[in-house]
Amino acid sequence: MSFGVRSFLGEILEVLLPRVCPFCRRATPNGQDPFCTGCAESFKPFRPPFCTVCGRPVPASFHGAESLLCTTCLHCPRPPCPGFRVRCVGPYEGNLREAILRLKYGRDLLLGPALGTWMASRFRVFFPQDSFDLLLPVPLHRARLRQREFNQSVLLGRPLAHSLRVPLELKAVLRIRDTPSQSLYRRGDRRKNLKGAFRVASAERIRGRSVLLVDDVFTTGATAAALATLLLDAGATGVSVLCLARTVDPTSPQSGPIGSGPHETEAP
Repeated sequence: MSFGVRSFLGEILEVLLPRVCPFCRRATPNGQDPFCTGCAESFKPFRPPFCTVCGRPVPASFHGAESLLCTTCLHCPRPPCPGFRVRCVGPYEGNLREAILRLKYGRDLLLGPALGTWMASRFRVFFPQDSFDLLLPVPLHRARLRQREFNQSVLLGRPLAHSLRVPLELKAVLRIRDTPSQSLYRRGDRRKNLKGAFRVASAERIRGRSVLLVDDVFTTGATAAALATLLLDAGATGVSVLCLARTVDPTSPQSGPIGSGPHETEAP
């Protein structure tokens, strides 16, 4: 079937069949939005200003400051590797948490592209002037991929890569060790759990480029930091991380710095 015929049939279906929200399954009046207005608002996206390192929202009184650091990052005795920044679109709770669980474990695959499109629509809130050379979804081990049959980070990354007009890189980095859940480990053992978990398979795809890592849930700074360090060692000029959700309370003073503390409770 030619592209013209498919496009024509698609236009007919758009008229005959109402567009439905992939979360609540109700008809949406605006076919351009991935979710209905009510569901999109229920995801409670974070709003600026953010800590320039970990992406945790900071008090509005900080807005306009040259260097925005949350209390945790300001007093962190062990700062993360240079060029490593994290941003998360919303909190891992309520309807956003349910949507992620339905995607990952309920195999509700329509939610993947919709959530990725929603992430793309919020991208400039978190990276107002940044540009990236490639987008790299956090890889799954082949055993986990066979079990699940899809990588949720790839489903999220495709619409984002399309929106940013950057390549979606799926071959440069491999997960070579199927690590147990981070939640099974004490704080001091969580980095050891990730040691040797990833390998750069094609350094030429990374060298001299700025990389945006994409994942579904930021529950372990250790995973992001391990990948960022690996990419920087392979010659990346900078690494940033964009996650759909984060599990920690963004205003909690008990939240630990990236790569240590309560961040490191990874869900499988």
